[in-house]
Amino acid sequence: MKPLIRTLLPVLIFLLPSLFSPVAADTTVAAADRLRPIDTSSPRDLIESIQRETMRLMVLYEEDDIPAIRRQVQRLIRIFDFTNTPPALISQQGPEHFWQLVDIIGRLPELSLNDIPDDDQVAKEHITSWSYPNTELTIHRVKGGPREGEFLMSPQTFRRIPEFYAQVAELPKRVNAIAPMEAYQLYRNGFGSVFPAAKINNLPMSLQRDWFGQPGWKWPVLLFILCLVVLMAWPFYRLRPKHVGAPRDDELGLSVTFRRLVLPIYILFSIQVLDYLLFRQLRLTGMGLTVGEVAVQFIRLVAVAYILHLLISLLAEAIIKILHSRRAGFDSQLIRLTSRILFWVVTLFAIAAISEHVGVPVAALATGIGVGGLAFALASQSTLENLVAGLTIYSDRPVRVGDYCTIGGVSGTVESIGLRSTRLRTLERTMVTIPNAEVAKQILENISVRDRMLVCTTIGLRYETTPDQLRYVLGRLREFFNDHTKVIDDGMRVRFIGFGACSLDIEVFLYVRTTQKPVFLEICEDLNLHIMDIVEEAGAGFAIPSQRVYLARNAATDAERVRAAEDHVKT
Repeated sequence: MKPLIRTLLPVLIFLLPSLFSPVAADTTVAAADRLRPIDTSSPRDLIESIQRETMRLMVLYEEDDIPAIRRQVQRLIRIFDFTNTPPALISQQGPEHFWQLVDIIGRLPELSLNDIPDDDQVAKEHITSWSYPNTELTIHRVKGGPREGEFLMSPQTFRRIPEFYAQVAELPKRVNAIAPMEAYQLYRNGFGSVFPAAKINNLPMSLQRDWFGQPGWKWPVLLFILCLVVLMAWPFYRLRPKHVGAPRDDELGLSVTFRRLVLPIYILFSIQVLDYLLFRQLRLTGMGLTVGEVAVQFIRLVAVAYILHLLISLLAEAIIKILHSRRAGFDSQLIRLTSRILFWVVTLFAIAAISEHVGVPVAALATGIGVGGLAFALASQSTLENLVAGLTIYSDRPVRVGDYCTIGGVSGTVESIGLRSTRLRTLERTMVTIPNAEVAKQILENISVRDRMLVCTTIGLRYETTPDQLRYVLGRLREFFNDHTKVIDDGMRVRFIGFGACSLDIEVFLYVRTTQKPVFLEICEDLNLHIMDIVEEAGAGFAIPSQRVYLARNAATDAERVRAAEDHVKT
């Protein structure tokens, strides 16, 4: 650690004054020249434009005009055809490849402009591409898009410029080269107001040598920047609530919401700062540039997705709370599920957009996911079946959270309805988890949605009961039930239905006005007590299951009656 500090401290002290150095004004280039476009009407015009604009760039470098240099480089990267180049890498790889191209041309033999096709030759010979003699540096005519018909450095050439540069980097430059110094090395070592090249060139040579593809001085500065960002994130991390996940009903306050959003917002801010420092000031190049850009975009996506998740969850819980306060009919689980689906849909679109931005072929990726998804679907058929069944339950809504129901012989209160399973809390307070596929297949009885409760019982009176007593009991029961406030008249009946094995059976069939089990039991108790009173008033009694045995002596057969019966049959 101490050697790192000894290496890092001088670099930081050396570069610190540059943070407050004034920025030179661009007074050299006239306004008309700044707006003058690069001439791309023919290969010769393109080469002439490159030479002219590069000479102007060297003048700006001598004047140490950093903003003007940056603007000029952005003009010059328009010589490239960026077809199939990820948009996220154009602003970073464009300048890097331009400076490499300047050094490559400075090492090639000088070429007369007369040897390069001009407008007349292009029109006369129908030239569509031209290559620098004995190289693969190709200028081609763009066939489509907003720059159709222009002559630009081909996409293949743009992608292979680092390869070409590596092949000629050890060769000396021509004496009359437009940029006699090592332009690419100059670009790698500075061209930023924080890390100007003039300061970097005065560093010890040991810090200017390449360490793993970057100048050595960049690694301690990079480590310092990353450590500083991480250390500054610690206070924001401490502010976060201890609860992890979607906001609960008691976490809808602005203070808690702010605390949950502070860390991802800080990450977004720090990513913007890192993007500026690493790519515009520190100027990572090569593989470090590509990896850094992809990492920055990935972290930005994660931070935005987390913020989006918090906001959507907060909105869903707020809607649930508002509807609950208004006693509106709704399904809180459905609202939460919709919020999750919305979050994942938006996140997938964001992933696709950023993947396209950094150069990941979304179409090929989607095709691969489709083939892999088919294999995954076959391997997880039961899971997908539960998922589809869960969506069916949400759409059909046979039960809701809080309903008491019976599913496949299991009775309980619905605790939750997820994408995979439904959970019931039984009367024994146990939790039963039923896969949604089974819920969809089983007979489901929703007891909570009934509008009344049934009382159906049979009263057994003793066989000693007289018909008049029976008529009295029937009449009094009908009168009592008709006058009872909790009994519904519709469908009520009290009937003498038959002779039982040991009783005269009276059927009582009626509905009571309640859907709550405790209230129902209370009403049944009242009805039963009044039935006992009415039976007692009639002087009757309830039959008790019993057997009656009769004892008698067998009488002798009457012979005369036997003969009479036989004669009657014969005749």
